[in-house]
Amino acid sequence: MKKKVFLLIALLVAIVPFYNVKAAICSQSIEVEYVNMENLYTKETYISYDDSEEYTSPINENTGTTTYVIYGDTYEIKNKRITGLNNYCKYKECYNDIIAKYVIIKDLEDTEVAKVSSPLDLIDFSYHPIYRTSLEKIETATESKYTYKEVIIKPIDGEQLLKSTKYAYNNSNNSLEEIKPRLISDQKININYDEIAKEIPGYKYISPKIYAISYDDGQYTEVDSIPVKCGAWVIRLYYKEEKQESTETVNKSQVKTIKMKDYFKDLETPTTTISYRVLDASIAEIDDEGNITPLKVGETDIIATADGIEYTLHLRVTEDMLANPDTASPIIMILCVIGILISGTTIYLKDQTN
Repeated sequence: MKKKVFLLIALLVAIVPFYNVKAAICSQSIEVEYVNMENLYTKETYISYDDSEEYTSPINENTGTTTYVIYGDTYEIKNKRITGLNNYCKYKECYNDIIAKYVIIKDLEDTEVAKVSSPLDLIDFSYHPIYRTSLEKIETATESKYTYKEVIIKPIDGEQLLKSTKYAYNNSNNSLEEIKPRLISDQKININYDEIAKEIPGYKYISPKIYAISYDDGQYTEVDSIPVKCGAWVIRLYYKEEKQESTETVNKSQVKTIKMKDYFKDLETPTTTISYRVLDASIAEIDDEGNITPLKVGETDIIATADGIEYTLHLRVTEDMLANPDTASPIIMILCVIGILISGTTIYLKDQTN
């Protein structure tokens, strides 16, 4: 009987660690970001912030080990590595000096430290977007314990309009909800982007992209959907500013055809078909490519619609423009985007002889 009990306990001891590891790894993380599509980044960029929660960690040095602090006033993430933490000390010798510093605190084997020129050589400075980094900001410190806030770091591809939101799969209705993650099914998650897109004053939600994050190397790969299984994903919701204002002066010596895309760069890469219309077709006409031809003296608005936003070009045609298009005069453009209506570029032409 004792032998059976011993074997059962041994079996449980053997199984439980694997069970816990699987449970920890087998979770689903879905994070939604709110990105300004008019301010996307072209180089590696990260966002970081201190966790709102405060944690306490004790200092328990075992025989043959010493607790070291790797610290700095600031830090950066470059090539998926934490940089800027160039100082080190033994915790019990410098705990008063590390308050408000960014740190990595590690228990190092004394025999291993003796083999290297600096404890810095034993620290893993690598960053991974899924696994928590060991980077912390010290709030308080005593000889036996310290309090800290974890530093949250993640890569971004553009200006963040809001703090990201963590979602999870709700298997009762195959949708996303703002709760602690849970699983599991073989389905694909039904994502209603209009529901998870938050209203941001002055911005209009345009389109989404989904990225799967690799557990191995942290790489982001664009995918079409999110399966209901273990893994990590980021949904990036892209927004466009609804209110823009700019003033520009342009001189043209030859004006035969005016192109809408010359004034509104967003029309160069729309995600939907562009439609054009002229409010007064007797003043000017526009073709399917956005090329405008003035017809007679007067003023009219020419409107392009793309991606749910209207771009309005206010055109004023003078006699000089019609009579001598090859020697046309200076043009003053005023671009104004107000709400969903983007208005107006005004074109004035005056006689060059005056």
